[in-house]
Amino acid sequence: MHAARTEWPAPAGCADTRDTLHLWTQVLGTPVTIRNRTAPTADFTAPKTTGTMTFRLKVTDAAGAPDLDDVAVTVSAQPK
Repeated sequence: MHAARTEWPAPAGCADTRDTLHLWTQVLGTPVTIRNRTAPTADFTAPKTTGTMTFRLKVTDAAGAPDLDDVAVTVSAQPK
């Protein structure tokens, strides 16, 4: 199985980038390195193991009010 690069955007309502701070963290699943972890759209290289990983996006607006949303990503085996 080859590693695949996976990219996912912020959920609707969390992607407004005007005067906001973004932070992606992984809360469940095989650990991966999140690239662009402070951008509205983050990505990682999928692990060789299958399963579901959960990532949390924290968006903080200019007034300091935070908003959280979780995104589940399922990694499955590639067909041979």
